[in-house]
Amino acid sequence: MDFGWLWQGLVSNAVWELLILAAGIAMAILRKRESKWVGPVLYGIVTIASLVVIWFTFTGRPLFSQTRSEVVTPENVEENLKTWADHLAMSLERQPPSEATFFSYIGRTGGPRDPINIFRAKEKPGYLQFRATINLAPEHQAALAKLSKQDSTKFLNELDLEMSRLNERWGCTRGE
Repeated sequence: MDFGWLWQGLVSNAVWELLILAAGIAMAILRKRESKWVGPVLYGIVTIASLVVIWFTFTGRPLFSQTRSEVVTPENVEENLKTWADHLAMSLERQPPSEATFFSYIGRTGGPRDPINIFRAKEKPGYLQFRATINLAPEHQAALAKLSKQDSTKFLNELDLEMSRLNERWGCTRGE
């Protein structure tokens, strides 16, 4: 696993805490020596702190931090897909090129079972589409086989309804 973010957070926090500690020590030394700079330095620190608080209040982001504003576009979605798959511990297998798609991958999360087809179709270039097959375990297949024709149809209709609701929620249409 990559723990670079953790080290970056720890180091940046330590640096900020050391800077605050150094400023406090400098103020204490100036105060002890009864320097004429105590008032202006204290005024400057309070002013800077107030401006940073006001900046954060109006923008919602810290003044001294970098924000990554990577926009996902049709041109970079394939590269982002590889990054997302790495973060989810999903293996990707590139599929041969097709006239119907810009790219197509088979994703697997834990072995050869339950592959997920991930592709960007030319007919809908603004969408990243996922297709998966639901494979019932043998015990579930046996339970489904024991149902009457009417109960089996009712179950499959309810499953279809739930899949349709899921598709609606994610803004998909049937068959995507």
